[in-house]
Amino acid sequence: MKKNKNLFFLNYTDKKQLFFIFLEAFLFFILSHPVFGQIEDEPKQPKVVSFVFKDAYSKKKVYPDAIRIDNRAFMESEWIQLKPGEYNLVVEKSGYVSWKDKLLISVGIAPIIVEIELIPKDKLRKVLFDVLAQEIPLLPFSLFIDGKPYFENHSFLPNTSIDILFKYKKFKTIKKTVLIPFGDGPYTVHLPLEKLTQYEFYTTQTKMNLDGIEYHYEFFADNALIEPHQLFVEKGVKYFYYTLYAPQETKIFTIYCGHFFELKPIQNLNAGITKMNNIHIPNLIKHLESKRKEESCDILAIVENLLNQGYANSIAKSIEIEAFIEYLKKFISQSSSQEAIRIAAIMERIK
Repeated sequence: MKKNKNLFFLNYTDKKQLFFIFLEAFLFFILSHPVFGQIEDEPKQPKVVSFVFKDAYSKKKVYPDAIRIDNRAFMESEWIQLKPGEYNLVVEKSGYVSWKDKLLISVGIAPIIVEIELIPKDKLRKVLFDVLAQEIPLLPFSLFIDGKPYFENHSFLPNTSIDILFKYKKFKTIKKTVLIPFGDGPYTVHLPLEKLTQYEFYTTQTKMNLDGIEYHYEFFADNALIEPHQLFVEKGVKYFYYTLYAPQETKIFTIYCGHFFELKPIQNLNAGITKMNNIHIPNLIKHLESKRKEESCDILAIVENLLNQGYANSIAKSIEIEAFIEYLKKFISQSSSQEAIRIAAIMERIK
């Protein structure tokens, strides 16, 4: 009786014959199946697409007045044939909100059934806010929905998102996105109020004219800009007295005016701000770029003046010093020999 040969123990000639048998079978499979060999050369075949339309609330079937696909009109009862690709679909029915969206038809032969829920126009939901119903002090506030001022009869489609911006004096600004759910009657949005802490300090001025450009003071609480509605100033005989509102956990206040700034720990805020001892490199570069646009403006003189006023050390210690060095270097190739010497002297002073 002849024993079966194990594949591992086949001799060289047997293995060679077996290899060519497998290769021939594989090539036959590739050439006889278009999914591997010919799909890129064949045109995209149309697919059958049908639609099912329902009321978003009752879930009952409805029949639209018009269906438009890329401005082509179709009847609801039709079976539509569409080639693979992306289309603009519009569905309209009296008493319902127009439905507009993209329709994506994939490659293949299987038919597609598209289910669409239409929202009745009388089901638009009014949006209310709980903070406006609370017994809170009548303070100035502003409320925006999708960038537009809020009014009492504001209504929106269910299952759509709205962006809310609520600014309220003495309270933290609220920014949130809310999805309007399905349902009857008004939808109330909860806006959590977070009371801010009051701080007071004084300054000798509220703005500065730097090389012909006027800059106003800006205030930051731990790197977050204090918004104008949280900041109040009163002019005294000698000083300007500020009242501002910021989170209780604030550790550092930063005051900017153009490219000058000053850091104030919260415990030293009452001492006031009489001078700004630091240079903010990114703002300085912006200032110099603004002045460069002016004819016959010597921006090197602006930098030299800062160094002569004693700000060399502040610039040198800045974490953005390398960016400022690179900013100066790019002028050397465009400058005269005299200007290049001045740039080199500036760089030497701030290294």
